[in-house]
Amino acid sequence: KECSYFLMQLPSVLPELKDPEEEVQRDQEDASSAGAGATITRLPDGKLGKLRFYKSGKVKMEIGGILFSVDQGCETFFRQDLAVVCPEAAEIINLGQISNRMVLTPDLESIFEDIAKDQTSAKEATAEEGKS
Repeated sequence: KECSYFLMQLPSVLPELKDPEEEVQRDQEDASSAGAGATITRLPDGKLGKLRFYKSGKVKMEIGGILFSVDQGCETFFRQDLAVVCPEAAEIINLGQISNRMVLTPDLESIFEDIAKDQTSAKEATAEEGKS
């Protein structure tokens, strides 16, 4: 049985992760080589995030504590394959055809809600300090 692959299109620059301890610093990578913001290279190997399916039919993916909306990508009229490039062995291995595409965009509504919660908790902490 042939495997089925799908392509996940992410923004080139991801929002900063909520938990900085989840970020992985790669060897020979600094801010200039990684680019601005948290990039996919800063995520741990093997796990990108969690897919969440809602009763309403919406699909979201949590990456580093940030929610992304998952939408169906546009259909292409050409074949697109997934391949592994192994420079040490000077070979390319074709894994198979990409059957579906998904586009992930940051869920701005949840980001704004988190900002509002952070501002509220900061105001409450300041008010508590003022009472002391």
